[in-house]
Amino acid sequence: MIVSQITRRLRVRPNIVIDWCGRFEQEGLPGLLDRSCPGKPVRYGGDFCKQVMELFEQPPAGGQVHWDGAAVTDHLKTSTCAVWHVLRKEGICLSRQRS
Repeated sequence: MIVSQITRRLRVRPNIVIDWCGRFEQEGLPGLLDRSCPGKPVRYGGDFCKQVMELFEQPPAGGQVHWDGAAVTDHLKTSTCAVWHVLRKEGICLSRQRS
């Protein structure tokens, strides 16, 4: 079979089939076993999450009544996206919900 036939039959991309062929040539049948995939590297781990959560236990800086996203990012010297990612993950909403 050629690569295009295999890709159609198995419904995978051609580069995957080419990788399989290369691994089979080098390692034989064991080369076709599934490999572990490390996935996307963690940018902000448990330590960062812990820092954000501990910060909410402290009084807000700069005479504020409560912490907001900008104050947290300024205090931790990090990106706004990172802080909001942690807050969403923990189910915390900094703005009041009004009906």
